[in-house]
Amino acid sequence: MLIGLDIVILCIGSEKVCGDMVGPLVGESLINDYNLPVYVYGNLSNSANGINIEEYYNLIARLHSNCVLITIDAAVGNYADIGTIRLKQSGVSPGAALGRKLNYKSIGVIGVVAPKYGNVLNNLLVADYGEVLSISSRITHIINNSLIPIVLND
Repeated sequence: MLIGLDIVILCIGSEKVCGDMVGPLVGESLINDYNLPVYVYGNLSNSANGINIEEYYNLIARLHSNCVLITIDAAVGNYADIGTIRLKQSGVSPGAALGRKLNYKSIGVIGVVAPKYGNVLNNLLVADYGEVLSISSRITHIINNSLIPIVLND
């Protein structure tokens, strides 16, 4: 915990769409491979996706009302941005690539997996799986390396 606050990581995405798997892959790895004293929601078997995302936000608000929320999600962008990871102080907007308008207060971490041009859903469906794995792995390591000093000094 950070200064008496829970740290909650919400990993957003669907395991059914290659380009949308960044969040579930990060969640899976954080839950199974790391022993961080944080709460992690969303993984390959229990995804936080467009169908249930509001339920996850409501659950987190109820169980962790005074938390630091970190949201992980895939994103589309310019061709040159594919493979990049961005930190967004304004949080993430789940489903924005498909026209959804959700945004919740959080620290957002996004991995750009596909171009935002043309048929965005198709671009996410055919995203390079190796790139998605690489982005997910890098985000997982960033989170682990960023949180270890905080929890060790608590």
